[in-house]
Parts: sequence; structure tokens; C-alpha cells
Amino acid sequence: ASTGARLIAFPEGMNTRYFFRDAEDAWNRSVTVSGPFVDALAEATGRLRVTMAIGLFARRTTGNGERRACNEVFLFGPSGTLLGVYRKNYYIKADKRWFYTGDGGFPVFETPAGVVGSFVCADARIPEVARCLALEGAEVLINCSHWGGPDQHLFHVPARGTENGCYVLAASRPRMNPEDVPWGEYNYNRGSGCSFILSPDGAKLAQAEPSEETILTAEILPRQAGDKRMGDGTDRF
Repeated sequence: ASTGARLIAFPEGMNTRYFFRDAEDAWNRSVTVSGPFVDALAEATGRLRVTMAIGLFARRTTGNGERRACNEVFLFGPSGTLLGVYRKNYYIKADKRWFYTGDGGFPVFETPAGVVGSFVCADARIPEVARCLALEGAEVLINCSHWGGPDQHLFHVPARGTENGCYVLAASRPRMNPEDVPWGEYNYNRGSGCSFILSPDGAKLAQAEPSEETILTAEILPRQAGDKRMGDGTDRF
């Protein structure tokens, strides 16, 4: 916020490490929707007057009392309130052993930084998630991620933004050194880094290096995402 940022995006699962032994381990490491961690995030956004999207592993309980750990994006507004959440829909690898898939659709939210929609990491490997958000009016797509390979930052996520004519804020964890992480997590997903900010026409406005811990900033004009014409005038939708 001190750099002037008004819309801030963090990577996936920022309240814990990623690799879990089983579903019970994932539950134990997840946060409650209303609790010290989430409440502190809401307070910070209100105090700094920013909009913030952050990936969290959250605890959910069904009507019959079944406990579920979910991979979500929490969106906080500058009034210090939780505007809403998006729950990851598409899982690969061992994620299916730990998390439950989304059942909340593809919500978008009006913010001072434009209409925002979120998707998580492997959601970008299929086109429908980002397309649903764009059709709902999203101008800015926020991809909270812990990318497992360069294909995601090189191809999948940029394609989702360009084919929908949206800005993309893609925040992923930096690549990890083997000596800094548990053996199981390193072999499951070392990470690839390379967070970026993308314009609606596919231009990289900012780009991180693979192992770089940094803050990326760029100026965006969200209303530009309302023009869905391609070079020859064809409408993307």
C-alpha cells in the first residue's frame, strides 16, 4: 500500500505450507472464516483503504456436520469487510485428497479497482473458469497460485486473460530451494515463481523472476477490459 497500490493480490494458500499428509492435516492447518487470521486481514485492508485478494485454505462445515478444507480466494474491500470468496474448482495431483471442489459458482465483485473475479492455480488449465468470470463482467482476473511448472505462467494463465480481454494479476510463490522445505512438499511442488501482471491485449506489464521474492506494481485501466474486440474487430465472446 505504501507504493500506492490500491488492488493487492497474494498467492495461493498464504496461511500455511502446501503439502499435507491427508485431509485431516489440511483441516488442522486451515483457518476459520471468522477468526484472528482473517479478522486481521480485514482490519488491515480497512486501515490501508485497499482491496485485497489472498489465497487461503479455509475450514467449511456442511449442513450435516461434515468437515471440509477448501482452497479459496478471500476478497476484502477498502471498508475492511469481506466482500466474498471464490472456491477452487479444478484440482490435479494429490489436491483431490485434501480439498473439496468449489460449489459457489464464479462470483465477481464491484470494487474501486474495477470488477474483480478470481481463480486459483490449476483452474487456469481449462478455459471455462476464466470465461465464466469474464461473462459475468470481470474486468480484472486475479489468479492466486502456487504454480507447479512453467507451463502455467508461460501459457495457461496468459491465455485465460487474452482470450477474455481481461487484466490478470497472477501471484504465485517463488521457486523453493530444496534445503528450505520438507522433502515431501519439495517433491510434490517446488514452485516456479514468475508472477506477472497482464494487460487485456496480452502484454506483460510486470514480471517476476523464478526465485524472486518481490512486489510487482503496474497501473491498470479496468474499463478498457470492456472492449472485447480483437484486431480484426471480431468480438471475443
